[in-house]
Amino acid sequence: MTVNREHLRQGILMATDSIIIMLSFYLALQLASREIADIHYSWYEYLWMLGVLLGVKLFIFVKSGFYRELVRYVSINFAVKLVKLTVFGSLIAISVIHVFRREIEMPVLMVDWMVSCILIGASRFGWRYVKEGRLSRSSGKNTLLYGAGEHGAAVARHLTLNDQLGYRVVGYIDDSPEKNGKKIHGIPVLGGVGDLREAIEKYSVEELVVSFANPDGDLVKDLFKVCREYNVRCRIVPGMNDVISGKDIVRNIDIADLMRRPQRSLDKGMIGDFLRGRRVLITGAAGSIGSELFRQVLDFEPSALAALDHSEYGLYQLDEEFSKHPYKNRCLFTLVDIKCADLVEDVIARFKPEIIFHAAAYKHVPILEQDVRQAVRNNVEGLKNVVEAAEKHGVSKFVFISTDKAVRPTNVMGATKRIGELIIQAANGRGKIKCCGVRFGNVLASSGSVVPKFISQIKDGGPVTVTDPDVTRYFMLIPEAVELVLQAASIGEGGEIFVLDMGRPVRIAEMAEDLISLMGHVPHSGIPIVYTGLRPGEKLHEELFLGDIDRTTRFKDINIGRVGHVEPEILRAELGSLLDVAARGDASQIRAILKNLVPEYNPTGARITI
Repeated sequence: MTVNREHLRQGILMATDSIIIMLSFYLALQLASREIADIHYSWYEYLWMLGVLLGVKLFIFVKSGFYRELVRYVSINFAVKLVKLTVFGSLIAISVIHVFRREIEMPVLMVDWMVSCILIGASRFGWRYVKEGRLSRSSGKNTLLYGAGEHGAAVARHLTLNDQLGYRVVGYIDDSPEKNGKKIHGIPVLGGVGDLREAIEKYSVEELVVSFANPDGDLVKDLFKVCREYNVRCRIVPGMNDVISGKDIVRNIDIADLMRRPQRSLDKGMIGDFLRGRRVLITGAAGSIGSELFRQVLDFEPSALAALDHSEYGLYQLDEEFSKHPYKNRCLFTLVDIKCADLVEDVIARFKPEIIFHAAAYKHVPILEQDVRQAVRNNVEGLKNVVEAAEKHGVSKFVFISTDKAVRPTNVMGATKRIGELIIQAANGRGKIKCCGVRFGNVLASSGSVVPKFISQIKDGGPVTVTDPDVTRYFMLIPEAVELVLQAASIGEGGEIFVLDMGRPVRIAEMAEDLISLMGHVPHSGIPIVYTGLRPGEKLHEELFLGDIDRTTRFKDINIGRVGHVEPEILRAELGSLLDVAARGDASQIRAILKNLVPEYNPTGARITI
């Protein structure tokens, strides 16, 4: 015969409670008063009184769902519920008994309630204590948790209850003074970050887990350095949802954790008003920025969203990613090279976008220094094709993705992006189109960036190649860059070149050292770093501003740069010359016209010609 495990579990609990209820009433009769204790009730009087108690209390317990509570997870909420149910049960049961035996009144009620409440509570919490294995806990690696908030407490509990994870939490580190010296789940708070070294030494710590949501990158970096100093593994908890689900409770720190900055203050409602129900087209949608734009724009429920790219495989991957998305039927994936004006106009005429994000661009500086003609044809002529088609077919908002390399450019890529800014500034206001640009630095882990390259070099055993020990770059995580692009687009009135706050520039050599450490090697001795020298067109340090900020916006991470303009007639004439020369492929003439259009363009390093 098959026994239902749930029925068996509830039966055992009810049997336990029945014994406790009978014992509680017997003790109540003995302890409530001397007069009642001296009364000798006959067996059938005990029988009907116990029948009333069991019938009333068990009925209340069952109807309230008391036996559906899992013993292993009983908590303060369970304790409050227990108090309420036992008060109610004793009050009803003793009142019924009092009708027939007038001597059984308030003192018996009080003792019966207190004893039954205490014993039933002890049975549940005692069982939980045993189930959690607190009497026979196995050892694990000594672990500190950084963060003693709700997230940290949940992490500590999860790690403590799951021996198979191999953790022994020895304490918390938390910078809140009021928590110092306190205990959470029996685990002490050992002090703030200034006490971390002492705690590591005192408790022979083997692992530190950063256990709160979205920690600042600088903080994680400081913790990581201390851990590296003591050869302590530093890991991180990804998010509360993972804690709750029990999946991936702790993961390794990656370079993005070291780069993360405090949560941006954005107005998602404003972005939603800007995008919801609109027809949106994204060029370069298969690239790093373009694909993230596609993801985030779709979340704001546009009426239709088109991904335009010249990469068939990139579009295929994007299509696959959204194959089960609830708004998949609103998406269009179209294979178009922006250098082909007729194809660009055809797709814009058919799709009829209201908003265009132009993320399509060639971006690799050394390659574009070599293939100057392609840089101009894609980054200038391609943009011009999209802008003209947008203007012709009534697009209301055009957002151009620019770069910090457009500031005092030293390479062809930066010069072409600066010309792109001039093009959209000149187009702004023609017809009903409003154009703006958004300028920012490198995004972390984009295709072809240094991070994937460093990772590949480290996996191969090194060396890691860095151009110069002092070279710095601005970096931003792709999702946060795109969030700011959408916010800037939502507030753009036309003609602005928005400049995003990139934080402090990152020394590339230091980033290489961090990556080597994160991958379990020792920088310089385990994996060497080799300096190769700046490549043609590269700067030692990038700039974001050409002069001061023209004005701020209501969002502290988004400012409007003060940039120069070129008279439309001059721009039109120079662009014509530039594209004519690009069609013929004369690199020297192309550079000369770039210099005319962008006087601050100052090429550096040896030129490569083919």
